[in-house]
Amino acid sequence: MRLIVNADDFGYSPGQNYGVIDAFQRGIVRSASLMAQGIAAGQAAELARANPGLGVGVHLVLDFGRPVSPPGDVPTLVDDEGKFLRFDINQPLRHDLAEVEREWRAQIRRVLDLGLEPTHLDGHHHVHMHPQLWPVTRALAREFDLPIRAMPRGWEAGAAYAGRAEIRHPQVCLVDFYGDGVREEFFTEFFANYPDLRDKTVEVMSHPAYVDDFILANSSYNFPRVRELQVLTSPRVLAWVEQNGVELINYRQL
Repeated sequence: MRLIVNADDFGYSPGQNYGVIDAFQRGIVRSASLMAQGIAAGQAAELARANPGLGVGVHLVLDFGRPVSPPGDVPTLVDDEGKFLRFDINQPLRHDLAEVEREWRAQIRRVLDLGLEPTHLDGHHHVHMHPQLWPVTRALAREFDLPIRAMPRGWEAGAAYAGRAEIRHPQVCLVDFYGDGVREEFFTEFFANYPDLRDKTVEVMSHPAYVDDFILANSSYNFPRVRELQVLTSPRVLAWVEQNGVELINYRQL
């Protein structure tokens, strides 16, 4: 199995950044997704440049913090304070798609301006796979020649996702390494639970971090991030990789 363990939310906060880098240097993470408008995006880029083996993609954001674009350029995306509107990923959106494309292109450009060559695109809270936003994701993936995160296993892939097969992506994306699923056994018993994936290219989503004040104040998913870091750097998990011939890769190898 070729395995991409991707650390989401790179750039979210300093604690997030240090957790991602430790999970790369001491664990099984080989890929991360950078929030271009995150408060610690500059620090994340500096750390990434110092660790060139870590592939860094763009974590497209539409529902947290502030846009990269001037708020006046994306009025349907923000509230009166210029912050992104919160929305339910399972509900229809009122966003102007031209504004979404403008903002997401600005986020990709921001990552380039930080001195990084993005390896892929994915979305905060999987927003890149919202049916209304999929055409924007597809257009930007083609424009910048970037792979995308696969649709999470168990999601329904309907007619709204036309052209998905034409864009490079892992064969499978698992989002089960989250919450109660954060255990060493997720990996050490992986092939017992997912016997069909032994010969696949698989992505596992993760959020390793050291909890800091920003994470505590802004994320309900806080202390489990530390547990993720512990599992991703566990000697048992590292031994499982070696014993099973698992190839750790990032999106550059697709």
